[in-house]
Amino acid sequence: MTIPATTLRFMTRFRCIAERCEDTCCGGLRVGVSEASVQRIHETLRAAGAPEPIEEFSIPFPEGAPSERVLLRMRPDGHCVFFSAERNCSLHRDHGEAVLPDVCSTFPRTLWKQDGRLEVSGSLACPEAVRLLLLAEDAVEPVPVTPGLVTRPEAARPAPGLPGDPYVLHAGAVRDALREFLLPRGHPLSSRLSALARWAFRMDALFRGPNPLPEGEEEIGALLRAELQSGGAAMAVAQVPREPLEPWEEGGPRVLRLLTQLKDLSGVTRSERFARFVQGSRMALGVTGEEAQDGSGAWRLYTVRRAGLEAHHGPRLEQYFHHYLENYLLRHPHTEAFGLQAYVYRLSVRLARVRLTLVAHPEVSSGCARETLDQAAVECFQVLSRNVDLAPDFLALPREGLTGDRALCLQETLAWARFS
Repeated sequence: MTIPATTLRFMTRFRCIAERCEDTCCGGLRVGVSEASVQRIHETLRAAGAPEPIEEFSIPFPEGAPSERVLLRMRPDGHCVFFSAERNCSLHRDHGEAVLPDVCSTFPRTLWKQDGRLEVSGSLACPEAVRLLLLAEDAVEPVPVTPGLVTRPEAARPAPGLPGDPYVLHAGAVRDALREFLLPRGHPLSSRLSALARWAFRMDALFRGPNPLPEGEEEIGALLRAELQSGGAAMAVAQVPREPLEPWEEGGPRVLRLLTQLKDLSGVTRSERFARFVQGSRMALGVTGEEAQDGSGAWRLYTVRRAGLEAHHGPRLEQYFHHYLENYLLRHPHTEAFGLQAYVYRLSVRLARVRLTLVAHPEVSSGCARETLDQAAVECFQVLSRNVDLAPDFLALPREGLTGDRALCLQETLAWARFS
């Protein structure tokens, strides 16, 4: 069931809400643009007789990719110098969309070119995109990418990966398998993720192992199809035992690890909103001081809160994560990771982080109204995407690299999958 050149329905509904947004596009982010974009801004301002910002609005960034050789300067409050007192972009307001850099024009749309086709997904750093994705039942229905949906299709990036790499050449078949593992309902997400982690371990032995693959593409395809069809994803998921969370010995230390990393990160970002979010999660799980803790108390609170939440709001929670995964598989092609195991590990950590903070959200309880839960979910997915998704402390593989311990990485992935 290969995905055609499509987007998901929630992206066709997206409209920027500008000054009504609780977390505007440029706030606290590093925005890389091309040198041509900077030149276009200069020329537009001069032609209009408009004053340029008091200080230079761009910073050279020669080590960046060709489309990101310049960084837009941010003010001390974390916003772009073109961000107006009315909480909108003065460039767009005064001179139109055409003057904007590609990243500003397309955000929150993420554009990939896959085999000559355009695929559009959404960045969850945008609160409005998250609302549209999580809350509507039909949000992830595939729909055609129609003309006008994307103003600059030429800005689409080629799918990541090295040309000629069998891992890339057969990306469509692998992505179909990822969908078969992750998206069908009926089994807990933790079981689906655990089965996928074990399958990824085997697939990396095929694509990244010491034994060379057959030279012919047809032979590689036959070998891959045999591996994909051996037992099937549904059978693999069904064979994963569902173990209760309560006695899980690693749960407490992992809760503390996540909360500590979030606290450390909140100390270096310029987002008061993120800092309040982290502090609320820590207090809800009884982690209030700097002293060393074993995590057992936080783990008990987490398991109790989670059980109550799932008993009262189970289908709604399932919808959030199902929709997140549909978008994730478009937003993050698996070829952006060197191997499939690394891809599944990073997905597992992201899911664990969202699940933990949603359960620990101070506004959330088993008896809360669905509207309250929806608001908390939008905040969790968006704040984490904006402030944490690229943080290396969260996504670093155990002993990462070509000489890494694959068995250890598998065990870490399985442990994080338990949160999901």
